[in-house]
Order: sequence, then C-alpha cells, then structure tokens
Amino acid sequence: MYTLVACSESAPDETRLGDETFANVCARCHGQDGTGGVPAANGVRPRDLTDPAWQASIGDGQIEAIIRTGKAPMPAFQSALSNAGIRSVVAKVRRLSRKGTP
Repeated sequence: MYTLVACSESAPDETRLGDETFANVCARCHGQDGTGGVPAANGVRPRDLTDPAWQASIGDGQIEAIIRTGKAPMPAFQSALSNAGIRSVVAKVRRLSRKGTP
C-alpha cells in the first residue's frame, strides 16, 4: 500500500533547483530579486515577477507555458530546461511574490 502526501511547500531539492535555475537563467533579465532587472536594448523592461497584482492574475500552468514556449520578447526554454526544472522555476516565481494587496 502506498500513501500519497500532498505538501504546500516545495521539497528541498525542488527549491534548490528552482533557486539555481532562476539565478543562472532567469535573473539575467528578471534580476536576482525578480523585480524586472534592466531594460533590454529595445527599452522593454522584463516583468516584475514580485508584483502582487500579476501574481494574483496568473495561474501556475500559465507561468509554466510561458517558460516553455516563451512570450515575446522572452524566449522559449522548453529545450533548455527539463520538466522538473521548469516546474521548480514556477515554484521559485511564486516564492518571489511580495506580500501585499494587489
């Protein structure tokens, strides 16, 4: 007999993978703290991933799809990141949420 246990917290390995992947891949544009980094050459500033209104407006599946397939000007990462890597980045993005009301 097997028992499934659901956790609201990320497992330590998933947390570490998300932190490392975000730091090495995502932070180049979104900044280490997720607030949007420096505007690109075209003047577009990357999304502030800590924004409570944005965090409340988007589901985990939508974030995962954007990471996989991209959303201009962000490139797709489906060939660069594993499924586990992508899911861990989604969890990291959720951990970046600023506390506050949207």
